[in-house]
Amino acid sequence: MTFLTDEQRRRLALGAADTAPVSTFRSPPVTASVRRRVAALARDPRPGIRASAAAHPHAPPEVLHTLAQDEEVCVRVALARNAWAPHAVLAVLAMDPVPSVRQWVAVHERAGVELRDRLGADLDPQVRAVVGWVHAATSG
Repeated sequence: MTFLTDEQRRRLALGAADTAPVSTFRSPPVTASVRRRVAALARDPRPGIRASAAAHPHAPPEVLHTLAQDEEVCVRVALARNAWAPHAVLAVLAMDPVPSVRQWVAVHERAGVELRDRLGADLDPQVRAVVGWVHAATSG
């Protein structure tokens, strides 16, 4: 079953065959000023703002380490979902008391075998299920 018309499928196929870049826009270079602003966001009293800092691709490592201990779950989840989070931060989050944070660590590309093996023995059945899903999806 599909929700696309024949014309929509045809256009998608044409678009997939086109190898031209979608945009030539280049992001500006990351400066010390950007890092300072992200660090300031990480100190904001509002959890949503701290979560934005936790998700930022250019957050300084020391900021990420601090946010891994944040009292708000939404901040730690945002950090666990950050594709640029370093392995050391993920190792801290793998021991988080909240299962949803550990689940996001389990699916993170940088988690690695050791963290996934540890999470595969987690007390929470949903965390173990996510690890099993990741193993099934990546083996084969």
